[in-house]
Amino acid sequence: MSTSRNQVFVATVALLAATLVVGNLAIYLLPDYYSRVREGVTDRLFRHRSDSERYRPVYDGDVVQVVVDDTGIRLLGRTYLDRIDHAQLVANLAQAGVTAQFHDVIVAEPVGPAQDQPLLEAVTEAGNVFFGLSVGLTGGTTRDEPRIADKDRPVLDGALWRVDGPPEHFPRLSQSSTTFVELAAAARGNGFLDLTPDAWDGIQRRLTLLVRYEDGLVPALALRVACDYLSVDPSTIRIEPGRIVLPEARRPQDEKPRDIEIPIDGAGSMRVDYLGKWGAMTQVPFLEVFEASDDRFIMKDLRDQVDGKIAVLYWATTGSGDAGPVPTDETYIFGALHANAIQQIVSGRFLWAWSPLRMILLVQLPLFALLLLASTRLSATPFVGTVAASLVAYGGLAAWLFLAQGWILDIPGPIVLVGTATLLVSAYRFHVESMHRAVLRSTFDAYFPPAVVDKAVAQSDHLAESAQKKELTILFSDIKSFTSHTSEMEAGHVRKLLNEYFERMIEIVFRHGGTLDKFIGDGLMVFFGDPEDQPDHAARCIRAGIEMQHAARELDAEWRRRGDMPLIIRVGINSGEVVVGNMGSERRLSYTVLGEPVNLAQRLESNAPSGGILISARTHELARGAVRAIKLEPIRVKGIDRPIEVYEVPVESDSAAPSVAADAGSR
Repeated sequence: MSTSRNQVFVATVALLAATLVVGNLAIYLLPDYYSRVREGVTDRLFRHRSDSERYRPVYDGDVVQVVVDDTGIRLLGRTYLDRIDHAQLVANLAQAGVTAQFHDVIVAEPVGPAQDQPLLEAVTEAGNVFFGLSVGLTGGTTRDEPRIADKDRPVLDGALWRVDGPPEHFPRLSQSSTTFVELAAAARGNGFLDLTPDAWDGIQRRLTLLVRYEDGLVPALALRVACDYLSVDPSTIRIEPGRIVLPEARRPQDEKPRDIEIPIDGAGSMRVDYLGKWGAMTQVPFLEVFEASDDRFIMKDLRDQVDGKIAVLYWATTGSGDAGPVPTDETYIFGALHANAIQQIVSGRFLWAWSPLRMILLVQLPLFALLLLASTRLSATPFVGTVAASLVAYGGLAAWLFLAQGWILDIPGPIVLVGTATLLVSAYRFHVESMHRAVLRSTFDAYFPPAVVDKAVAQSDHLAESAQKKELTILFSDIKSFTSHTSEMEAGHVRKLLNEYFERMIEIVFRHGGTLDKFIGDGLMVFFGDPEDQPDHAARCIRAGIEMQHAARELDAEWRRRGDMPLIIRVGINSGEVVVGNMGSERRLSYTVLGEPVNLAQRLESNAPSGGILISARTHELARGAVRAIKLEPIRVKGIDRPIEVYEVPVESDSAAPSVAADAGSR
């Protein structure tokens, strides 16, 4: 690899590294803005999954929803359900055989024995009722003392899970509101119902599972119910980095226990895996539950639906206000969110979000490595196409992993970073290539005819970086007695004469499609047949030599009229296989030809008659029928032991154009 290629490679690596670092730093420093974009893509996948029969999550049926709605209340002839009605729901669900009753309500204050006593008795007799409380979620760094009413402390103490060293990064309880003490004590357990929507768009995507309180943790009611259903002793629960482990968990229908690992973020929140839109889980109208106490057939139907299951009872009445946007719905009753969360935990199926570090190591770095490889191996259009195809493939793979496996990968981040890097690398490559082509163009202008320069620049990589063997025709010309004629001239005048002479000669060479190799003092070296392939390169070269002789005669006449030196040139032409390419050093390159045929062409020029053209047998063979030539006696030249067969090409002094005729015999 050349130094320039090394420099481009190093610059590209530096550009990619800077994009990777700065891009991830921007994502870290602007979490709200970027999270809105990232979560928006994941929400679309949620909606697609909920509409897809193939990818919709399996509903195991451990949880059923009992929905208190306006229609049922109206059919009962009520304006609301009082605590006696609530007690009847509790009793009927217990009689129908539910394993646990999750009541999405905080019964904050007693209202009197007539209302409270039936509910207390029903809850006590059922023995499987769980009530909610509120903890007022705050970040882990808040230092303010929590505001807790004395009446709430016994309930909080009863709900507390004692663990060794609760994680400092978990949120802490800041204020409380609990079900009143007697009812909370009659319940099987209590847990908080607080929800925290994402700050940037208000969508409820996660459920906080644990909050710190004193020297322990208060669980979310969904986690509390799930642990009871799974027969998990809270004292055995392990909190590890990125997960909560429920050891030896067993559903009633399971034969063997298993450890359930709940993925959590730094705030102890689990991403809710919504089974679909609201209504995707089994829903039982509360009116059916209510009426089951008076009708054994309704009770039988109810038992068939809820026996052995967890019943989540919540209100979906007008004005309840317990609803909001979730990834699958614009308006979703949050009681169903708790039901989804419980079903997730007891089934052991979760959404696993890849951490930023994992995304960098397993996604971003491989994509950037592919980008680097493509940038060094491919030209502009294939490079961009390859990167675009890889990003499309990544997006498709990430979408499939979410839909089929429940893995959440950051989709827009790598696409934006790699896309930005591709634009920067493309711009840098365009800049480098533009400079490279400008240099090559300025160089090729001196080598090639104007018509060939554009093609030569387009093939610059081939011309600049490679060499090849091919048969060409080489021409040398020289001014007779130039040194002796110019020894007394001023340098400026010598320069003027040479420039005038070379200008005419090169114009002729380029017109016939030749390539300028170099100037050698007053001599000229050109070749034909490259970089454009010319099957008739020998004939072209001879015709150019004839025209050069005619031009030299015209210049001779003009110079003599001006009182300048006489101009007589000799031309030698040979054809043969040579090495052609851009050769030299990093500082200076020259597009030239090398090989024995070059040396012979120069020797032929030295032996050519003044004002004449001497060609080799190979050149004559290639140009046979295209130009007239006269065979001469073989000659001996310096550096070659054998005699060289040569031909002289007549130069018609009375014609301004080359004569084209059949081969003449020997002189």
